[in-house]
Amino acid sequence: SAEIEALVDRVAELTPSRFIVDVRYHCGGDYRTTLPLVKAISERARTLSVPIKLLIGPNTIGGGLISASQYLAPAPERTTLIGNDVGDQLRVRGQGRSLVLPRSGLMVQLCHDWHDVTADTTLWHDVWLPDKFLLHGVGEFVPDVRVQNSWDDYVNRRDRVIAAALE
Repeated sequence: SAEIEALVDRVAELTPSRFIVDVRYHCGGDYRTTLPLVKAISERARTLSVPIKLLIGPNTIGGGLISASQYLAPAPERTTLIGNDVGDQLRVRGQGRSLVLPRSGLMVQLCHDWHDVTADTTLWHDVWLPDKFLLHGVGEFVPDVRVQNSWDDYVNRRDRVIAAALE
């Protein structure tokens, strides 16, 4: 999209002391849309020798998790996962299609392909075809720094996860 392309161009001009990427509420969609931004931030962090602080949580799921996991592929030594456990696995069913059943008229969602970023795939792996060429295996995806916001934090407009990223 034009918005992602504009962000990629902007990232190329930045000289930050760190990148903070908040994917705590990235609950899915087509990961291919955000992959160019992920690569741009990862490459810029490596070029500038600055860290990436990736904020994750239980609402980091589906395509959001797949996209977020790819920060670890090109720049694992620069990426720190901060927050809570994500709400999905690195091997999940995806690529759904809607179908209306002929007799009942019910609409059902079929998930017909796997996504798997636990390890690199080959042409023979049972995953969605673009994954074989676009994604890299990352092993596991758990917080390096565990931080949990409380109700009191919310009421008082504090965000411990962002505070941990800024330390």
